[in-house]
Amino acid sequence: MGLSQQFQVLEVLEVLPLFLGAKVTEGWRAHRGSAHRGSPCVLKESIVAQQTFLEYAKDRAKERKRKVRAGTWEYYELFFRFMESWNVIVRFTDVTEKNIAKMDKLLEKRGLKECSRWNYHKIMQTFIGEAVNDGLLTRNPYTTLNISRGRDDVPYFSGSFCSRLPALQP
Repeated sequence: MGLSQQFQVLEVLEVLPLFLGAKVTEGWRAHRGSAHRGSPCVLKESIVAQQTFLEYAKDRAKERKRKVRAGTWEYYELFFRFMESWNVIVRFTDVTEKNIAKMDKLLEKRGLKECSRWNYHKIMQTFIGEAVNDGLLTRNPYTTLNISRGRDDVPYFSGSFCSRLPALQP
């Protein structure tokens, strides 16, 4: 099959889900396993134009819901509420190093420590990685960013301290 024939097939694939009344998400989900992943095609551009990054992330989260713990799902909901209120990373084209750095600065201004901010970045990285795998983003901006994970300020007792505990009691 020549290159022009491949693009004709891709053009048909773009219209087919819409013609059949299928949701747009089903179109990119079907295309996910295609041999053309990573190459430019109309299908991906049309999906990106019709669905926001947040909608995509919510769809992916719903697919994961039965596979994640309740605490993780609560973090997802917190992340989605933050993204909706912040309203800077809306489209797939808004997923840039600059906007991710802005997100980190805003979370810092709100008083979140590094380890708490890392939870937001961890969720964002998950959905960006899936968008890259689905061909909706060309690359993951976190590969060029250096976001610190931070450390908790909670003191931990060392093994030597714990072994001395019985001797400290009167």
